[in-house]
Amino acid sequence: MKRIEFYSEIYGLADTVPILKTSEVLPKWISLVRNEYKQFPKDRSHLYRCPGIFDLFNYGYIVPAWHDLKIKSDGEHFGYEIPSQNLVDLRGSETLAQAHDKNTVGKYLPRPPWAHPCVLKINTPWHVITPRGIKLLMTALPYPDSFEIEALTGILDPRVSTEVNLQLNYNLPKGEYTIRAGTPLAMLIPITEDDLELVVRDKNEYDNIWSLKRKFVNSMSYVLNRKRIKSLYEQHWNKNK
Repeated sequence: MKRIEFYSEIYGLADTVPILKTSEVLPKWISLVRNEYKQFPKDRSHLYRCPGIFDLFNYGYIVPAWHDLKIKSDGEHFGYEIPSQNLVDLRGSETLAQAHDKNTVGKYLPRPPWAHPCVLKINTPWHVITPRGIKLLMTALPYPDSFEIEALTGILDPRVSTEVNLQLNYNLPKGEYTIRAGTPLAMLIPITEDDLELVVRDKNEYDNIWSLKRKFVNSMSYVLNRKRIKSLYEQHWNKNK
């Protein structure tokens, strides 16, 4: 069976707040619908019989928040707080989260009128490796229990970037809100009909070598050469497949 691999640059994350199959992170309302359906007359229609909704939860993977994140917003801008400076040291970057203001991402991209004018970007330690030819659709959680955070839709092509970073609508324009570690944030759906074995792990030396290769190629030109980085990905990850 082909496999999809998520590896973390931070040791311990794969054991504590891993990437999970969507079927393992069902919203709470589904159990209520299921319990009602058990008592419902079988000759009457019921929400639980709708395959268009419930088949969604048989596909893809859920990316959770990898640490607590407290967001403070004044309606025009927002800042954030993290539980410990150790997270920055472990990640190796000051930028754990950031705001794309309304003059960048939000200037032309259609978004809900109730969303904060800034788009929230969360940088995670996760990387994803897929079999040859498989990209991922990143999208919002289907029918979540709450709507404070909503992932923007896009394509993640590991041949261009293996990093799993999230662009999110923040739907609480003012005040404070804390995203807790483990909160489901986005859904990744492989664009394929193949069954894939899910592997979630810490990084290894081969992953470290990949990081050094992509860092060089991403730094060698003023504009990213997508053909070059795709070729490098195939050489590193798929040369023996």
